[in-house]
Amino acid sequence: MHINMDNLFSTKNPPFNLYTYFTIYKWRILLEFAIFTMWFGNPKTSFRDMMIVKTLLYTGARVSELINIKLADVDFHYCQIRINKGKGNKDRKRKL
Repeated sequence: MHINMDNLFSTKNPPFNLYTYFTIYKWRILLEFAIFTMWFGNPKTSFRDMMIVKTLLYTGARVSELINIKLADVDFHYCQIRINKGKGNKDRKRKL
């Protein structure tokens, strides 16, 4: 029995998916849960949770970028959010 060692350590096609994405179905479940908690949960925290979910959905920001957003980074006049030190340590602006 002969085993080809070249294919065993090949990096061309990894055996697993490196990135995972939310499907539309998962986003819908997340939004429905946020809406449910907004109606029946604590008003202060449920509003915050709904804004977090909507910001992630509408801007495409990463969770690590979202944690660092301050109120001063939100431009209400131009409907933009400034994301500081995102991927590659770059700053960028995202429309809402």
